Amino acid sequence: MQIAAGYEDANDCNFLKNDGIIKLCSLSDKPLATQPTMCRMENQPKSTELYEMAKVFVDHFISSHTSAPKFIIIDCDDTNSCQYKAGTWEYSQRVVVKVEANSFGTNIRYITSNLKVVRTKALYELGYCARGAASELRIKEHKTYLLLDQMSCNRFMANQFRLFLFSCIRFDPYPSNGNAKRNKVL
Repeated sequence: MQIAAGYEDANDCNFLKNDGIIKLCSLSDKPLATQPTMCRMENQPKSTELYEMAKVFVDHFISSHTSAPKFIIIDCDDTNSCQYKAGTWEYSQRVVVKVEANSFGTNIRYITSNLKVVRTKALYELGYCARGAASELRIKEHKTYLLLDQMSCNRFMANQFRLFLFSCIRFDPYPSNGNAKRNKVL
């Protein structure tokens, strides 16, 4: 309830624990959780549980289509410790590299794909660049409207759980295409 009401930080729990409207929406007349309790909750999910939660979002995405998409682009922005090592891949993958050098500096982009019949330029322009129209806007919406430009937890998995909680605000458990099954509750 706190997140949906616009209070994005666990510290806000201390202020809201006796808030009448939040308590009413939570169907409780007792004081609500404080920051230490919220912090323990955020740090509780294990990686396997976070994986299961992520599957719910994937299932929701898939059920929102009336037929299977021809392909799905998964955009993984490498920010610190991820490394691509071809020796760890089960199958060989196509790697496309685009390098730009201008007055702003050098900009290198890598695309890894198993699509072998698509020309390099089309893969870059219609695949990589086009994904910005959807996924980058979703990231911007999360940052802007759900105040997710920073995470307050110091553990990756706790922040991943917080991200899932925030994403549930946008999560429609009843997709409108009419043929989707009801999604599980997180």
